[in-house]
Amino acid sequence: MPLNNTELYYYDINVLKLPADKRKEYHEQVDRLITELSKSVREKTEIKITKVVKAGSFAKYTILRKTSTDPVDVDVVFYISGRSVDHETLQGLNDTIYNLLISIYPTKDVEDFQIQRKAATVSFVGTGISVDVVPVIEDPKGRRAILIIDEGDSLAATRSQEHSHHEDKVAVNTLIQGIDDLRRFGGRVVTFLCTNRMSVVDPALIRRAAIIEEFKRPGPDERKQLFQMDLGALHLTDAQLGHLVTATEGRNGQAPARLCCAPSKQRPCRLRRRAKLLRHPRPADH
Repeated sequence: MPLNNTELYYYDINVLKLPADKRKEYHEQVDRLITELSKSVREKTEIKITKVVKAGSFAKYTILRKTSTDPVDVDVVFYISGRSVDHETLQGLNDTIYNLLISIYPTKDVEDFQIQRKAATVSFVGTGISVDVVPVIEDPKGRRAILIIDEGDSLAATRSQEHSHHEDKVAVNTLIQGIDDLRRFGGRVVTFLCTNRMSVVDPALIRRAAIIEEFKRPGPDERKQLFQMDLGALHLTDAQLGHLVTATEGRNGQAPARLCCAPSKQRPCRLRRRAKLLRHPRPADH
């Protein structure tokens, strides 16, 4: 049967989401784990912890209640310095954290500890939470990186849309949080978000843009240059190039590239067939 907004809100708050008292209890337990693990790392290893961050849905207050099959998953990220990103392995760090967790909780069963590909995990049967400790090595060499997000409107669509679902909003929140977290690199990570539908991108992401660059459709002169560059071996005349420029009027920038595709054995390039006809037109029918 159809549900109204009040009924949906009740279901979201009282059935799906973690209640405030449980959230407080879980935060306190995670805080104790962070304190004890940080102390053990300082005393028993040479690892230097620069920052500890609670991440994921637990940090964004969108985490769901535990069920009989799904525990409450909590992500805790330990940022580490003093280790080489070239020689250190995640497996080695995970092994170290795994052993430290066992020493912190000596009365827990061995089944409560796991080593995953990118984290060491400890589960608490009493409260039903599972904490993933994720080590991240900070790069002391100050190397730079470029992050390119293509089709950005599909990932970062505005959260105010009527058809925007809860999962869509969580994805946008996560992206915004990740973009904000990149500031700690002091500009060494540059992010490009590409879209051809600027109007649907979430305003919060647009406000975070240092530069907004608009690339317009290629004009006649630009399209002619593309054809001259890609089809130089055909030695087309100016009239023939002009015909191609006219035929691609109003198309996006990919249209000339599609026409200039490399021919295959099964299907010759459309433009090369067209160019051949332009150079050697069919005889008129009599």
